[in-house]
This record gives sequence, structure tokens and C-alpha cells, in this order.
Amino acid sequence: MSFLITAENTGFSYVATFVEPNLDLLKEESRLLLGKKLIKSFGLHLNEIKYNFETLSNSWITFSKILNPGFFQVSYGLEEFSVSARDPLDEKQIAEFCGKIFELSDKTPVSIQKMTLNQHFNVVESKVDLFFQSINPHTPSKFDGILDSRGVSYNLKIPEDQLSIHIALAKSVFVKEGLFFYVEMQFFPNKYEFYPAFAIAKKHYDFILDTLNLSIKGEL
Repeated sequence: MSFLITAENTGFSYVATFVEPNLDLLKEESRLLLGKKLIKSFGLHLNEIKYNFETLSNSWITFSKILNPGFFQVSYGLEEFSVSARDPLDEKQIAEFCGKIFELSDKTPVSIQKMTLNQHFNVVESKVDLFFQSINPHTPSKFDGILDSRGVSYNLKIPEDQLSIHIALAKSVFVKEGLFFYVEMQFFPNKYEFYPAFAIAKKHYDFILDTLNLSIKGEL
């Protein structure tokens, strides 16, 4: 049985950890060059870029950007950088934004890439309880009469891509009678640039939805 779903709320986060701290960014010349690249790549004003020398590791530089309808936040440090997106337009918008940040790392080797997606779905023309019964039919007999909702979690390993995937599904607390879907994909030890890793993550995301008999109507 296939279940048609529509995305009501989407959150995406991306973290890349360097093999070694990029201490070269402490040089004034390198810091100014990175600032110029940020301004050019994302159309920022000077006062939109914030520096914090107390959080050099992961939040040395921070800024946010509204790309209708998505809201993106960036934290860039000497050891790692991260991007979080709330209700982005589509996968292309996510890939282009994160790809630009990755390219700013100027070929600094990355040891870990982690992508996390959490979504709240409306289950169209069906009931979310039917979906969970289809993938998790067994209920301990002592829960009969008191079970309010159920969920599942899975851990997958893709050795050829050095990829670990954690999946969790539960009844949404955001969408009435909706579905909460969470997937975390971690490449470690990482062997890819951003765009190939994103393409692999997208392939496995589609595989997961297909395996669970979930079909998304529209974007994300």
C-alpha cells in the first residue's frame, strides 16, 4: 500500500568538519578574503556578517539569509562549518547554498560530512496510524487499550560510500494526524566533495521513501 504525503514543514542542516583546523584563516589577509567571498557569493551587506573570536572552532563567522521562502543560517569556524535551513524552496536551493559554502573552504580537506533532514508530513487521503501499522504491525499485548501512537527507527550502513544513515518516524506533534520523518546521513571517513555527497544522500533518501511506500506530492 502506497501513502501519498505532502510536506508541511521542512528543516535541513549540514555540517562539515575539517581534517585539521584551518589556522590560515587567522591571518588578516585570509580573513578579509573570506569576507569578500561571502559578500560576493551571497549578496551580503557588511553589517550582516558577524565575527566572534570566542568561538573560533565552529562559529567564528555567522550570517543569515532569506531566500524566499527559505531561511538559511551559517556558522563558519576554523574546524567546521554548518548550514541550517528552514522551509527551503526545494532540493536545488539547498544544494546551491551549501555548495557555495563548501567551495569557500578552498580545498581544505573535510573528514566528516553530515546532513540531517526533519520533515512534518500530511498524510493525504489516509490515516497516519495505517501507515505505522503497515511498517510496525506488532504491538506488545500489554499495550492493548493504552497505546496512543507508535513509531520506528532504522540504522543503515552503506560501506562503499562510508555512509551511516539513521532514520526515525513518529506521529507528528506539529501536523494534526501527520507524520514526522527524520533522517541523518553521515559520511565518515569522508571521501567526497559536497555535490557528489549530496547526490548520494538524495539517492538514498528516495530509496528510503520508496521502501517505506511513501510518495511525496510536490516539493520536499
